[in-house]
Amino acid sequence: MPTSQGSPCSSNTPHQQLLLIVNFARVWHEDTSFAHSEYSNATLATPRCDQLHSNDIQIANLQAWNISYHPSLYTDRCNIARSSALSVADFIANFETTEPVIITDVTDNQLFRTLNEKKNLLDSYGDHMVKLSTANTHSYDKTMVLFSDYILYMMEDQVTDRSGKDTLYHFGDNDLENFKPLFDQYIKPPYPSSLLRGTISWGLGGSGTGVPFHTHGAVFAEVLHGMKRWFLYPPGAHPNFDPNDSTLKWMEDIYPLVRENGLYECMLRPGEILYLPHGWWHATLNLGQSVFISVFV
Repeated sequence: MPTSQGSPCSSNTPHQQLLLIVNFARVWHEDTSFAHSEYSNATLATPRCDQLHSNDIQIANLQAWNISYHPSLYTDRCNIARSSALSVADFIANFETTEPVIITDVTDNQLFRTLNEKKNLLDSYGDHMVKLSTANTHSYDKTMVLFSDYILYMMEDQVTDRSGKDTLYHFGDNDLENFKPLFDQYIKPPYPSSLLRGTISWGLGGSGTGVPFHTHGAVFAEVLHGMKRWFLYPPGAHPNFDPNDSTLKWMEDIYPLVRENGLYECMLRPGEILYLPHGWWHATLNLGQSVFISVFV
């Protein structure tokens, strides 16, 4: 895809150039996926290496998660409390029943993240069946698919004209028997509610996928690969959303109108844990192909 600026990354080896061209094609696909969105204003052109987002400069291969994402999905905005090495006493006193917090440096799940790399999941669990749910507020419909088929063919980018009820998503309904060797390696957050009664729920999704606003009991949520954007409202709030629309559609239509009106939000990265107390409204949006796990308490 030459441009008037010359061949992209001309200083790279032919092998590197080929891999980058594959990614350029993906960026083009992502932009055209937003053809009916306000996010499609940018001119579609093959970028030079020095113009690419760092997440787009990655080796395109079938063994690794594609963590690139459309730039419009990203934000630096975060108005949720953060705490490094949060003690049990401080967690119970300041957050457990009152407000969300992003926690770092309390567990080391590097081994678990390694086991959740794309190649390792395909090698170890690709021939097992997994249950998919629709990505709407109440997850009405369920279907069983081969795990390798889900990873290789169904973890595609969300588009704004595909509703949440028409999007299939793997989160929860986990096969606790066949995936037990994997889940046994996860180190739960070191707080009594998590350790004593925490129930694991694990999932994977393509870029732009997520779940619209809903509520449930308290939860610790951690990202393993990719990133996850969170939108929160406290109990008693009345979020403006359609339960059958995707979070992506909500972000395009509603988010600009409400971002300054009591909405909490932040980006969650690998190694960070978001704690949500009981009853908090939340919606999620995955950036890049994402793998994640939650502990419901």
